Amino acid sequence: MFSYVLILSNHANGILTLYLTFIVQAPSRRIWVRICDENQAISLSQKHLEGVELVDDLKGAIKERLKSSLGDVSEERITIYRGETILEEDTPISELYNTKDDALEIAVDGKHSIRTD
Repeated sequence: MFSYVLILSNHANGILTLYLTFIVQAPSRRIWVRICDENQAISLSQKHLEGVELVDDLKGAIKERLKSSLGDVSEERITIYRGETILEEDTPISELYNTKDDALEIAVDGKHSIRTD
């Protein structure tokens, strides 16, 4: 998303100067995730992502953030999808910042239903 500022300057000699400044809004610095087959997405802010660099690290942050839904599952059992694609362990999280509508999908042991408490 961006906006712009337009400034016109009229000089005494009749010359009109146009200044156009574009302001670009930085993308979200959050990673949105949802458990497969659930509608509700949650976000991981920079606070949750501190020290996280790769998808392998991201699993721990997701496990902590979704503790009530995932329970005490080991990180090795968590799979993270972007669409139909399974994310590789060495994928940098800098490629994963997204919006709620594009939330990553989380599955445990390939199952789309995690807990039914």
